[in-house]
Amino acid sequence: TNGEDMGQKTAQDRYLKKVLITLEYGPPISSQTLLEGTDKIIYADSLKDLLNNDYQKIYHNNILSVNDTTVTFQTSHLSAFGFLKYTNNQDKIQIVDSNFDKRCFISVVSHQFLFELTLFLVVFIIGIFNVKAYFEKVLE
Repeated sequence: TNGEDMGQKTAQDRYLKKVLITLEYGPPISSQTLLEGTDKIIYADSLKDLLNNDYQKIYHNNILSVNDTTVTFQTSHLSAFGFLKYTNNQDKIQIVDSNFDKRCFISVVSHQFLFELTLFLVVFIIGIFNVKAYFEKVLE
């Protein structure tokens, strides 16, 4: 990234061209409903956005393969993914089971720069205190 700020909301995907992702799923999502387009794969910048209905849909033509337990699709976006289940003409984000963090969603740290900056500052402050303590001891 040549030192560019990766903390920007859109910067996380700037260099991605194509990523293949395979998600595992189970009832009530089925291969038939995914192939028919009744149920959709969705993504958002964070799990919070996804659950607050601030999401985008993966286009049906980006789905590469579907079997009884997994779906593989192409995207250029790394974020949180889930399934959108259509029930009674209403959209409902479907959490497949209680183990959803391993089965339905992929979370990628989109603000890694901020995390690294925080870690750097903590290490820097600890280093300053150690240097100060060293010189106080030497000058005594």
